[in-house]
Amino acid sequence: MTVVGVDPSNSGSGDSCGIVAASMTADGVVAVIADMSSPMTSDEWARAAVKLADDVGASEIAVEAFAARETYTRVVTEALKRAKLDRPIRVTGWPPKGSQRGRGDAMARAAALLQGLEVGTVRIAGHLPDLEAHAVAWQQGQHCPDNLAALVVGHDVLIHAMSRRGALAAPVGRLGDLYAGAGFLNDRAAVTSLTGFLRRRIG
Repeated sequence: MTVVGVDPSNSGSGDSCGIVAASMTADGVVAVIADMSSPMTSDEWARAAVKLADDVGASEIAVEAFAARETYTRVVTEALKRAKLDRPIRVTGWPPKGSQRGRGDAMARAAALLQGLEVGTVRIAGHLPDLEAHAVAWQQGQHCPDNLAALVVGHDVLIHAMSRRGALAAPVGRLGDLYAGAGFLNDRAAVTSLTGFLRRRIG
């Protein structure tokens, strides 16, 4: 799973905006793969987030939305429509409504990310010197750098997505042969090819 996290610029007049992409690997490590953070207007950061999501194959753009959830998600959704991509990308506000995530100050919100960077469950993939410098220099009481705030969003989305993992397994027999009587497996049922099952014709 790949996510683009966004910490929007607040004024809309070109102040700093965080846009970071991160992926969850098969073994549960979050790899930080891109940092496109810079001063931008609201239209610019929305287009930049959509372009980055397209470039890295992200399935979700998550926007920090403490202040103006509907406005921020609408701006990105409209930029996504204008981009006319050939695949769906989900746009969400972070933290999710009704969740307890995102509580506390910026340091509390970043605690899981900073711990992951220390123990190796979060890794910077590639050359991202600005992000590294901000992660090393940021101290309690200081304003959270925008690229780190965006990474907090992306990291949180990814680690919570781990609980939604699923698996595909080869089904047994034909649809009509799966169960007989009161829910017992039919003796004639046999394991069938998953590829064949997914390509079957339904009359």
